Amino acid sequence: MYIRFFFCLFVLFPIFASAHAAGNDDTRIATFHKEEKRKSGETRMDDIRMTFPVNGGAVHGLHRWETRLSGQYVSGIKVGGEYKITGNFAGGDGGALTGTYTDKDGKKSPFTGKLHGGGQGVIEHGGASYPLRYPPFQGVCNADLNSYGQAARTLIANVLLEKASKTLYDKLVNGLEKSLSATLRTIQEWRVDPARYRLNALSEGGRFGAKLPGDLLDNLQQAFEKSRLNADPPAGTMLRSMGENIGKALGVLQVAEAATSGAFKEAAQVAAIEAIGAYSNAAGIALVIAQAAKADWDAFAERVHEQQFRQFYTDFYFQKSRLPSEARGRVAKRERLRAFMSEAIERLDLGGSYGAPFRKMLVDFAYYKLERSMTRDDFATTEKNGQPVLKTKPAAMVLAALFNTYEEIYWQDLDAERTRRIAERQAREQRRLMSDVDYALAKAAGGDFQAVWSDAKIYQALVCQIVADLQGRNLLQEAK
Repeated sequence: MYIRFFFCLFVLFPIFASAHAAGNDDTRIATFHKEEKRKSGETRMDDIRMTFPVNGGAVHGLHRWETRLSGQYVSGIKVGGEYKITGNFAGGDGGALTGTYTDKDGKKSPFTGKLHGGGQGVIEHGGASYPLRYPPFQGVCNADLNSYGQAARTLIANVLLEKASKTLYDKLVNGLEKSLSATLRTIQEWRVDPARYRLNALSEGGRFGAKLPGDLLDNLQQAFEKSRLNADPPAGTMLRSMGENIGKALGVLQVAEAATSGAFKEAAQVAAIEAIGAYSNAAGIALVIAQAAKADWDAFAERVHEQQFRQFYTDFYFQKSRLPSEARGRVAKRERLRAFMSEAIERLDLGGSYGAPFRKMLVDFAYYKLERSMTRDDFATTEKNGQPVLKTKPAAMVLAALFNTYEEIYWQDLDAERTRRIAERQAREQRRLMSDVDYALAKAAGGDFQAVWSDAKIYQALVCQIVADLQGRNLLQEAK
């Protein structure tokens, strides 16, 4: 058994070694040498030696030159120098050659050229062309599809478009689901209470989960599959429609502001969420939270003087901003209560048109919320140590109850505003992703795949894989 093993190893070793050597044989040395006698009597010598990778990549080498002067007054004088060659080869049969010549003083000048698999190429510099020779490298691919004939180019491009459709579909689905998951994590990091807002679906399989619905995935997949050999990709139409829906939703996704102002348009919000509900969990959650905040406002509006109730709430918790102030929430609750009582007592102490409506609202609030019958006089103030204070303890109890009511509404209001911001950010990110995928798919349908595979090495390797497969099935040769 051991003898058989070593015999097999001995027999196979040359094959392994040969394959290994062939795999590493991916560079060539291109050369050019010429001596030319000119009419002036001068003799010019050029010598080029350049190394390049046949599959594309960095090139380097030297271009040495020498001129021998001869004439009536000079003879045998030599003038020469060399250029350092650095640049890049696009790879494959007919690949483009670009880069710079650098002289001993560091002065740079551009060069261009082409290298063909048959062992012949050219480098052009300073208005002169220098034909190059090197060992052939037939069968090596070229990422530049223009280097192939029309039939072969179409064949390769069709395979690339099929792979591009699959790549872009995966990019879109992964991007959307990543957005859903990230949004859920963000929402769960702060104080949203799923039970309070009936968000029992803040989970993988719920209404606002981190997975796209199966019917949406099916429709997307079918659209991308139909786009594989289509100059006007059907998936592009679907992506643009989804982007338009998100645009419409962004126009009405102002849930916190609407809930606070009392102008919450439930029908418009529901329509917006339905339009993007398949791929925007934040918008759905924002709608639920806004509806909860609005329900609380409506409940109090039925029982108390709504305008005064909202006015004092807005003055205290908004801090002259358009939306609930984050700064109020960062202050300790005890400090907020102290500031609240100070502002309320100051308002009661002023009386007149400023304090009278506020007193009336407190009387109603005490009756409906605390079931206490009180009069405006119960909220009278007096002075202590130069500061206004309430005359009776029951009045302080009513203000404390009002503060607690405001606190509950404030956190719901703030949750609604935070969620709205997250929903808008998520929707914009998703719309940008759809736009990028649509753009890349449209370019790919036109034969330009750079927007799909921006990494040149990845694209080169993919083209090589396709070319090798087509050559192995003799399809590329027939296409030529």
